[in-house]
Amino acid sequence: MAFCVSAQAPVLDASFQPTQVWQETAGTRVNGVLNAIVRQPDGKYVIGGVFTEINGVPANNLARLLPDGTVDAAFTAASATNGPVLALVLQASGRIVVGGSFS
Repeated sequence: MAFCVSAQAPVLDASFQPTQVWQETAGTRVNGVLNAIVRQPDGKYVIGGVFTEINGVPANNLARLLPDGTVDAAFTAASATNGPVLALVLQASGRIVVGGSFS
């Protein structure tokens, strides 16, 4: 017998348009693969994947974008990983849990 338990019912955020966040049409370009994204309450986005830069700004697999899609350089400089980021979770406390293949 299998069980599926959810902490809350899923809610679709119709205002979230991923193409507005990281695609060239919005002026934000990631030079690799984007595996995960979370939106913080202040409208910033934390993104993870396999990439080395965003719009020419160095970023090793993990970065934060401001609501307008520009790179939050202070966050990005302090949060590089040495391997792929595969998952991101935003906790109720505001902390970000990062999962992937890195040390």
